[in-house]
Amino acid sequence: MMRKKIALIMVLAMLLLSACGGGSGAGAGSNSGGGGEAAAPIRFGIMGPITGPNVLQGTYASHGADIFERMINEDGGILGRPVEVIFEDLGETEQSSISTYTKLASRGDLSGIGIVSNTNFAIAVDDVAKEMKFPTCSSSASNAFPALENPYFWMLRASETVMGEGLISLVADDLGYQRIAIIHGTDSHCAAGNDALLLALRNRGMEPVIDLAYETNENQYGPLLAQISAAKPDVIVGWSQAPDCPKILTQRMETDLADLPFYGSTAYASVTCFTVAGVGPTNGVYSFTDLPTVPETDLGKKVNQYHEEMFDGLPDIFTSFSFDELCVMKAAVELAAASGEENPADPAVVNAYIPQVEHVEGASTFFTGNGKLTMGEDFYLVQWEEGNTIVRGAIKLEH
Repeated sequence: MMRKKIALIMVLAMLLLSACGGGSGAGAGSNSGGGGEAAAPIRFGIMGPITGPNVLQGTYASHGADIFERMINEDGGILGRPVEVIFEDLGETEQSSISTYTKLASRGDLSGIGIVSNTNFAIAVDDVAKEMKFPTCSSSASNAFPALENPYFWMLRASETVMGEGLISLVADDLGYQRIAIIHGTDSHCAAGNDALLLALRNRGMEPVIDLAYETNENQYGPLLAQISAAKPDVIVGWSQAPDCPKILTQRMETDLADLPFYGSTAYASVTCFTVAGVGPTNGVYSFTDLPTVPETDLGKKVNQYHEEMFDGLPDIFTSFSFDELCVMKAAVELAAASGEENPADPAVVNAYIPQVEHVEGASTFFTGNGKLTMGEDFYLVQWEEGNTIVRGAIKLEH
């Protein structure tokens, strides 16, 4: 009788141990679950604006996150583990951006965070990123990032200085325009872009015939356009955020500037701009961009196909921003694993390997971590033509 009781107790103990799983679950830094368990997901966070005036930016950024998650999981995940992307609204203020970043970084199960936002929102989280020591990829293009000296902040796109020099080199050197008018927003990114344009002009012994600033998210540009007309330029260069571009281009069509050549910053090449402005105001407009409507990379073409299937239309540059941030973080995890790291998805490990990745294919271009902040290898000069941005040239960035 005693033997039967002992045997029964042993069986119950074994069943209880089996039900409890015999160990702890896999976290952000673990390779996989053991003993036949399903592998724990590798999770990344993306934050973008899905409320306020920049809602289209955030919507397209969320599309990039959705496409990445689906595409990578269909291809077997990362290191055999499924991928999850947590998308959060960064809100309408710098403080809400900080709150969203803190919420994501405090989860305890993310391997990195990507930010798709205007520059001032990205810069706002600098101190928090340093304090939390969390790997952060940003598609904001800003001269301000190097000055932050943040070892956890990685900028994927060319800075305003590079873009500004590229625009003036094209307009003044290659095309020979002498009477250049500038119109720009007053937010940090557009103000820095204007500074870059002025620097590039002055390095050539030139000044703009007029340089006009407007409050970002302005609605009435008629008075500014009248001042530009009175200055009699032979070309206009604009540096604007996405919500302002279609308004400027549309109102330009109501003036005698309609046929004047127009060269703009990246946002002028966005699908968001075209969606609001339409064919007429955008036709013929040139811009430097990261993502033409017909991408230059094979992965970019694949993203286009997924976007058409999932969202019934072309992606925007903001789709590529989130997608490419995730591609870089994915590459860092894989490089860490190939280098023998025990926990390749751990945030500290991911941050250590981001600057070591080389020639990582994204939707817009390839990315190389060179120990510096800017990782993109090139960007493109495009021209709007009947709803498509046609590549007219490319600028290769040094790494």
